[in-house]
Amino acid sequence: MTEKKPMQPRAGLWISGVVGAAWCGVLLFWLLVVPEPLDMPGGLVPAVMAVGAVAQLGMAAVYAVRLRASR
Repeated sequence: MTEKKPMQPRAGLWISGVVGAAWCGVLLFWLLVVPEPLDMPGGLVPAVMAVGAVAQLGMAAVYAVRLRASR
């Protein structure tokens, strides 16, 4: 069985940053385009998107710290 290598910090930072920006873009689109975006049950969608954006940008921060520590 092959051993799984950890992702390089620069690649992880790039991927996490792009995905986090995409989450933020979709959230912004939802809030601007959807009429009454915070009404239930539609209010759950922006909450999930906000949690996803925060989690993804948090992963980008972790990779940024790892990248800085490796230099």
